[in-house]
Amino acid sequence: MVDLNTLIPANSGWTLTEAHGINNLGQIAGSGAINREGHAFLLTPVPEPTGLCLGAALGFGMLAARRRRAGLKDQ
Repeated sequence: MVDLNTLIPANSGWTLTEAHGINNLGQIAGSGAINREGHAFLLTPVPEPTGLCLGAALGFGMLAARRRRAGLKDQ
């Protein structure tokens, strides 16, 4: 289990008190309070920059390998 309050900025003003559900996209719906006033919330996961850079590097590497193989076939 994870305290959802650790996933949001500490200075957001929100206190998340209850999660009601999670969908296939990883979005979490629940209830909490912002500045002591009750509200519903929807948390949407954001990919970590490290993962994006790794994915881009892998994609460029695969593209370079494909081009190299294509170049070798032409010779």
